[in-house]
Amino acid sequence: MTFLSNAKDAPLDPITGLDQLFRDDPAAAKINLVVGVWQDEFGVTPVLKAVKKAEERLLRHEDSKNYIPMAGELGFRTAVHDLVFGADHRLVSSGRVSSLHTPGGTGALRIAAEFIRDHSPEATLWITSPAYPNHKGIFEAVGLATASYRYYDVRAGRLLFDELLEDLTQCRPGDVVVLHGCCHNPTGADLSDAQWNVLAKQLAASDVVPFVDLAYLGFSRRLELDSVGARTVFEACGEGILTTSFSKNFGLYSERTGVVSFIAATEAAASRCAERAKIYSRKIYSSPPSHGSRIVTEVLTDPDLRAIWVSEVGQMRDRLAEMRQSFAAGLAAHQVDSRVAPALTENVGMFALTLLTPDHVTRLKERHHVYMPPNGRVSIAGMREATMDQLCEAISDVLKDLPLPG
Repeated sequence: MTFLSNAKDAPLDPITGLDQLFRDDPAAAKINLVVGVWQDEFGVTPVLKAVKKAEERLLRHEDSKNYIPMAGELGFRTAVHDLVFGADHRLVSSGRVSSLHTPGGTGALRIAAEFIRDHSPEATLWITSPAYPNHKGIFEAVGLATASYRYYDVRAGRLLFDELLEDLTQCRPGDVVVLHGCCHNPTGADLSDAQWNVLAKQLAASDVVPFVDLAYLGFSRRLELDSVGARTVFEACGEGILTTSFSKNFGLYSERTGVVSFIAATEAAASRCAERAKIYSRKIYSSPPSHGSRIVTEVLTDPDLRAIWVSEVGQMRDRLAEMRQSFAAGLAAHQVDSRVAPALTENVGMFALTLLTPDHVTRLKERHHVYMPPNGRVSIAGMREATMDQLCEAISDVLKDLPLPG
């Protein structure tokens, strides 16, 4: 018997693999800047108060663990539409948005990829550079072609908007342009509302399909503003795909709660897209998990719970901004080359892209037990005031031996 014995070695995943190395490290003083999971000052990812209260209600009234519909429960999907677009938005009120509940944002991306391959296998998916690596991995896993468009100059700490527009002129009609709705991963650089307007008009004129990934809703400005870009694009283009995750803003990382939405020109077309998507879900997971979606529904539809949740999202957003300020101040206090993390305090969200090289990253891990991906991306969400001096001192130490290139 050789079938299983000849299994191929698995390469270390750049994120989850590093996170496991951190967990296995016996050092007492170690810092994890790998995984994008929000933490408080004590390094804990807490259950939100609104979530706890919703769970208590659900526990009292739950009477079955039966499968839920393949598309997810109507109340959940309606609540998500209202959150992202607003209940009175014409796309929602006209029935032109139809959705499928998925296991997390990653599940939503995969279902969207299956849909694109099924309907437009020749399409190229255009992804930002620098990129969230899982976008490319998910799309190429189903056989779709990908290409990159310039988005951010790491050295200058500058969004490359003119270059972005120029690169996207190469799109063919029917190509798909993947956009981060807010809190761009890995750079933290977001388009302004004015830039979203310009981009939306170009996409509409080019007859390409906008695909907005909204994984960090509420972590940039505030909830109702962080989906402005998505609404602007879909209003201009008339159709597109939206993926939404509740891992971050609800802290439901382990509950795997996501949505893929199809925005179409007519109600019938939108409904047909969601119905077609059930075919892909049936082959992968059949029915989505219910617990996380019911929590989200309970919170979003109850005014008191929603108010608590909105406040908690604001506190998480504020902490991310505070950690950016603290990190910048700590680097300056240790006289670290200011180029190492350009635009740190101007950008937003859970991540920042530094100029640290793979050699710097290796030394930080081996000498100081500081973990981050080889591309120098740091998780702002993993930073703590208690270990900020240790982190900045470690970076200063490594840079003394290995100055930044250029």
